[in-house]
Amino acid sequence: MKVPFDLIEGFGKVARKRPMFVIGIWIVLAGILNIAVPQISSVASSHSADFIPRDAPAVRALQNMGITFHESTSSGSAYIVLNRVGGLTDADRAYYGKLVAALRHDTAHVQSVQDLWGNPTTAPAALSADKTTVYALVRLVGDSGTSASTASVHSIRTTIDGLARPPDLTVLTTGPAATISDEFAGIESSLPFVTALTVLCIMMVLFAVYRSPAAVAIPLATIGLALAVSNGTAAFLGMHGMPLSIFSVSLLSAIVLGAGTDYAIFLISRYHEARRTGASPTEAMTTSYPRIAAVILASGLVVTLTCAGMSVTRIGLFRTVGLPCAIGVFVTLLAALTLTPALIALAVRMGMLEPRKQSGRSRYWRWIAVRTVRRPARALAFSLGGLILLAAVIPTIHLSYDERRAQRASTDSNRGYDIVAEHYHGNILLPEYVTVTADHDLRNTKDFAALESVSAAVAKVPGVISVQSISRPLGTTIPESSLGYQAGVVADGLSGGVVQLAAAQPQIHQLTDGTGRLADGARALHEGSQQLSAGMKQAVAGSGLLVNGDVQLDNGLTAARSGTKQLRDGADQLTKGSRQLADGVGQALAFLNAPQSNLIALRQQTAATPNCDAQPMCAASKSLLAFLDSTPAGQALTNAQRLQNGVQQVADGNRRLADGLAQLDDGLTRAGNGTSALLDGQRKLDTGLHQLDAGTDRLVDGSAQLADGSTRVDDGVTLMTSQLTRLQNGLKTASDYLSELRRNTNAGNTGGFYIPQWAMSRPDLQTAIGLFISPDGRMARMIVTDSGDPFSTQAMDRTGAILDTARQAVRGTDLRNAAVETTGLTPTYRDLRSMALRDFATIVVLASLLALIVIAALMRSLVVPLYVVGSAILSFGAALGLSVLVWQHILHQPLHWAVPSLAFIILVAVAADYNVLLTSRVRDRMLQSSTGLRGSPRSAIIHAVTSTGGVITTAGAVFAITMLALTAAATGNTAQVGFTIGLGLIIDTMVVRTIVVPAIAALLGARNWWPVVRRRPRSDAAPPVDSDAEDDEKVCVT
Repeated sequence: MKVPFDLIEGFGKVARKRPMFVIGIWIVLAGILNIAVPQISSVASSHSADFIPRDAPAVRALQNMGITFHESTSSGSAYIVLNRVGGLTDADRAYYGKLVAALRHDTAHVQSVQDLWGNPTTAPAALSADKTTVYALVRLVGDSGTSASTASVHSIRTTIDGLARPPDLTVLTTGPAATISDEFAGIESSLPFVTALTVLCIMMVLFAVYRSPAAVAIPLATIGLALAVSNGTAAFLGMHGMPLSIFSVSLLSAIVLGAGTDYAIFLISRYHEARRTGASPTEAMTTSYPRIAAVILASGLVVTLTCAGMSVTRIGLFRTVGLPCAIGVFVTLLAALTLTPALIALAVRMGMLEPRKQSGRSRYWRWIAVRTVRRPARALAFSLGGLILLAAVIPTIHLSYDERRAQRASTDSNRGYDIVAEHYHGNILLPEYVTVTADHDLRNTKDFAALESVSAAVAKVPGVISVQSISRPLGTTIPESSLGYQAGVVADGLSGGVVQLAAAQPQIHQLTDGTGRLADGARALHEGSQQLSAGMKQAVAGSGLLVNGDVQLDNGLTAARSGTKQLRDGADQLTKGSRQLADGVGQALAFLNAPQSNLIALRQQTAATPNCDAQPMCAASKSLLAFLDSTPAGQALTNAQRLQNGVQQVADGNRRLADGLAQLDDGLTRAGNGTSALLDGQRKLDTGLHQLDAGTDRLVDGSAQLADGSTRVDDGVTLMTSQLTRLQNGLKTASDYLSELRRNTNAGNTGGFYIPQWAMSRPDLQTAIGLFISPDGRMARMIVTDSGDPFSTQAMDRTGAILDTARQAVRGTDLRNAAVETTGLTPTYRDLRSMALRDFATIVVLASLLALIVIAALMRSLVVPLYVVGSAILSFGAALGLSVLVWQHILHQPLHWAVPSLAFIILVAVAADYNVLLTSRVRDRMLQSSTGLRGSPRSAIIHAVTSTGGVITTAGAVFAITMLALTAAATGNTAQVGFTIGLGLIIDTMVVRTIVVPAIAALLGARNWWPVVRRRPRSDAAPPVDSDAEDDEKVCVT
């Protein structure tokens, strides 16, 4: 590719002829952008991109968890921490309630607040053991690192400040989003100071080198206008979708200041060099500008393209740096090609940019070049050895992903972390979440047990100190859910039954005795009923005689009217019949006396026993009496009693009849009537006796059944008594076993897990379900708290072990098909680490390829770009190794994870520029020689190193100072990036550009320019200075 010399020359002509016009355009453009567009810092604050991509597995899982639990739709989260030395008070609790209510009301910035302290069931989880500190999780609007998240954190702190808090109560906002917000705030607050310090350092270096106000003013004016236009352009594009962050603003300022100053130094130094050769000011400007402008163009394109290449990375920090820095460098490049020549032309017209006499420093650079060219292999070996030795420290690197280290300890977020670490055990504010997602409702006993299996397995992972889940809301298993506990409850119940059975032994023996007596009485009743039946038959026969006697009496009375003697005879017969009937009935009912007495005694005993139905013996006796009453035998006993009463009445009547015989004569008429009535009653009695006879037959059958049943009852009660004794012994054995099971399982935490379905409605369990089970019941989450640094690589490796353990534990349950994921800060930074490594590889490959392409197009060679870019990479390796040595091994502060990538992209591009300037001067010098590119480059190398030594050193020092000035920033990551790039530029300027590149070029000779080698010098080359060339050749040969 041919460099557009005509276009470059056109820029130069316009700048030389109309410098005020060019300067005016830049001033107007800077003014318009700064008036029409908000300041870049405010745009960066309101349009920040995601810190970590939303499609990162852990971020995606976190968002999914928030959506499923109806808590949030973003990954941003923070914590409010309340602390009082001596213990929180009721006034503090009231303030906390007002604060939670106010935050929940701020729906524009807060999506949800997890208020654990406000619920008695969950309060122990939020309140520290010493009762001095409490925290609440706040889900924010916006992902961490975005402007929405930063605004949410600011709103929370404004709300805290707006509420009247109790005296001496400390209230802080901390957590992941607050950490990043404080980090960005630190960068923004230190940016004016760092910029002013950088400009001051640039002024001092330029004045020390040039001792000319114009030579100092031209670079300062260039970088001032370039920075104004760059910031305005980046801010405008940021408002329309370009990724932007406050970190990119800081780095943009440093790159513009460094690159703009370097390009101005290149132009001024080349002009001075031409003037020292005797060229007039106009001729010097005309001849020097095209050649150095081509180098500046290539240099600017290398930095622009490599920075723009960062836009293909995934991490927000890199993406937000890429395009803004590329825009800044490109604007600075345009300023160097137009504004700086115009300023130089204006200064030349005013006679203010004349060079000083050549100082003795050029002899130093010539001395270095000569010794390098004489023995290039040895010089290369020594220099590479030193660089490799520094780079050898890189394997010991321990990158830090802890954003807390990147800011001062006095920030609100870091103070909050410190307070929580002092009063809580483990990383309670930065936990890891394990989510289990199933295709069904998990709110059942079986799935709860499966989730407990997962919780128990995760709790055994080394480094894990607590797992909170539905089965262990406060970090330990619910005691009532243990099978050992429930076995103990059963044991207590069985033990009570054993005691009751032991206490009921006397009643059981009484029941046995009573049923025996009942069986004996039933048998006696049966025998008596048989006797009753026989007597009743006699009674029936006697009743027949009585009826006949009554008939005869009636006839006798009739006849008595005619004669008293017949009446007396009839009366005698009646008395005799009555006596026989009474004797028969008495004999027939004599056997019922003993059973009737036993039944009466049993009835009295059941009636007198309190709570009879609760006692087995009494209840059985009562049931037996009821059964007896309902049988024919019972009815027969009743009828027999009635018969006895009737017979007694008959006997009494006969006696009265006998007594009235004396009065028979006086009341014969009344006697006749009485005998008629007696005859009727006797006939009824005869009928009743026949019925009673039939009843006694049934009584015989019923008493037989009763006797048989009573015998069976007696046998059953005897068997039941023996079984109850064995049951008592068995219950005691079971009670003792379950009690021992409770003791052993509680001691060893192996009691299993079981929550009865009826317990699901308990208020405390419902609270736990709301925290650990999603509203639709299909997702469960576990909060895993570990020890150590949650940002450490050990913690990141542990999160992989936690995920593997959880998935393995699920396979042994009914949830084997459920999806298991981990999320939280540590898994997120684990994804960040993986993405950072991939992004670093992308940056290395892309930046190297772009630099190779641009340098190859400028140098028209495939060899020079290889060792120019390779040496720049080596500078990066040495600088990174030295930075690891200083920060990690001496200052004991690990490097921030973004340092390697950001340092590489800037250092390789800028370092390659210095080497391109050197090699382009070598090429130009060779083209001016008689041998062209075919000859030995050694004399050209000596000349190039000598002529550019001071220029590149000054440019490198300025750029290094602009980067090293970042160490004064309030954030450690910015300081480490600036320190590493600054060291790399110093190493490249003093070692790589001075020794490594010249040594390699000397060793390669004409092969440097492969595959294009020209035999003759360029037609547009300036006349060769043969005397210097001959001297250089002699020195090389010597």
